[in-house]
Amino acid sequence: MNTLPNNEPSISDVATELRRYDAACAELLSLLRRQQRTRQDDHLCVNGYAELKKQLKRDSAHGTIGGVKRSMSDAERFFFEYAVRHAAQALKPAINYSRVVATWASAVSNAQSELQYKLHDLEKRYPGN
Repeated sequence: MNTLPNNEPSISDVATELRRYDAACAELLSLLRRQQRTRQDDHLCVNGYAELKKQLKRDSAHGTIGGVKRSMSDAERFFFEYAVRHAAQALKPAINYSRVVATWASAVSNAQSELQYKLHDLEKRYPGN
């Protein structure tokens, strides 16, 4: 049972956002690991990596969904903040807007693992979310 006030992000909201990040990582990894990428694929990789890094950094700044400056809900404090902070830290390789960097795939994979770790913990504690 969710005991959070109605105006705060719920367990379900956090699960949805962690799943969104997980899907974004999976999609980017699929592109990054493609053997023969086109120039358009490389452009998508660069933009995808930059956007993922920007969003994770924004959300980890306050530990809140959307990076909103406010107190964290319990759901954000227990699951979201840890996941986005560690995922953002995993994306250490710099953004190079002129080319795809070889270490991005490993960094995105590590970020995805951090997100999945807390998502799995959330789903185990709150089945059905």
